[in-house]
Formats: sequence, structure tokens, C-alpha cells
Amino acid sequence: GCEARRLIREAARELKVESSWEQLLSDIDRLKNHGMQPQDDLSCVLNRNDPESPSLKLLHRAYHLYEQKLARYDALDFTDLLLKAIRMLEQHPEVLARVRQRYLYILVDEYQDTCPLQERLLRLLSGPALNLCVVGDDDQAIYAFRHADVAAILTFEARYPGARVVRMEQNYRSTGAIIEVARRVIEANQHRQSKSIHTLNDQGAPVEVVGFPSEEEEAAWICGKIREMKAQGVPYGEIAILCR
Repeated sequence: GCEARRLIREAARELKVESSWEQLLSDIDRLKNHGMQPQDDLSCVLNRNDPESPSLKLLHRAYHLYEQKLARYDALDFTDLLLKAIRMLEQHPEVLARVRQRYLYILVDEYQDTCPLQERLLRLLSGPALNLCVVGDDDQAIYAFRHADVAAILTFEARYPGARVVRMEQNYRSTGAIIEVARRVIEANQHRQSKSIHTLNDQGAPVEVVGFPSEEEEAAWICGKIREMKAQGVPYGEIAILCR
């Protein structure tokens, strides 16, 4: 949050690269989400070929300095909440055993949005019993920019042999027209598990896709549509605007 940004700006200022603080914070957050420490080889995560490059050396120094500042204030950033917990469980088997006894069954929703660090924690918690149930949809994986890795759900069966897969392919919410549009869009995804989405609902009205140059024109078009539907006898109580 704000404190993490303040500390990395302090570190960047001391290293005389204050204008680069946002990139440094982004790189450090990515490294932490992959479980990397300042002394590790950071090039493999950041896809930079030369571990001795000046930019990587600067990142090493910035990461070290940032961690020192966190320690000075006895503070954790958001990713540390996962990373420190994982290190504690890995370094103290007796604590891990107690936690496993406390949480015998684990359910994870939106599994397609998990990052490598979260997957590492899950592996620790699920332990030898593997009483793990995950729910997700690889076609809804949209958070790669937050370090989510869709490979977790795509490789789940290979990493957890014997897992039972239950495909929920019937849609109860949308019309046939909407399902068809969604099916055609997701079929273009290159890395996905095959599935056959279908519905028993009516076909419904054709899907209309409209673009607008401004929010005002979008709002005016929506108002016009509502007036049009009202004139056709549709009550206001049956008209909704869904935003995401």
C-alpha cells in the first residue's frame, strides 16, 4: 500500500534513481510473488538474460534496501503476508503439522487466479492427505498482471494425480444467444481445457455490441434503450444495467 510505496521511494532516492521507483516496486512485487529473495538469481523471473546487467544489479540493491527498511519498521508488505507464512511453515515442521491438523479440508474458489506463491502455500497446507478441492475456469483467467498463473489450473491433474474432475458446463443464467457469443470468444483462447458450455434457456434476443467515444454518449444510448423498451410495454422493474 502507501507505506510500501513510501519505502521504495526512499530506497530509490538513496540509490539516486528516484524516477524509477514505480518500476522497482513492480519488479520487487513480481519477485516476491515468485518466492524470490534479494540474494537469489532474479533474472530467471524477470526474463532478463544477463544476471550481471546494471539494471539487475540495481534491482538487487533496491530489493535489499527495501527489505532492510521494512525490517527497521517491523513491517510487512501485502505479499509478505503470504511469503513469510510460507517460510515459517517450511522452516518449522512442527508448526506446519499443527496447521495441517487444524485445517483438514481446503476449498479454493477462483483457482485460475492463483499465483505461484499461493500455489506453494496450498501445497504445504494440503500435505500428504491432499484433501483439496479447487473451483475455477481457465477461460476466466484475466489477472496475469497481478501475477496470476493460469498454468495452475491447466496442470492441476498432472500435479495432483487421482484428482476427480467435475465439469460444470450447463449455464443456468444466460440466454442461448449470450452463450453462443461467449463460446465463440473463448474458443480463440490458446491455452485452455476443452469444454462444452450449453443452456436449456430460450435463445433470447441477439447480442448487440456497441462502442462509444465517451461515457456521456454511452449513458445517453442506455437511456434511449430504456425509453424504447418502456414504450414497448416493458416495466422498469424488469430492466437492469449490469456493469463489470
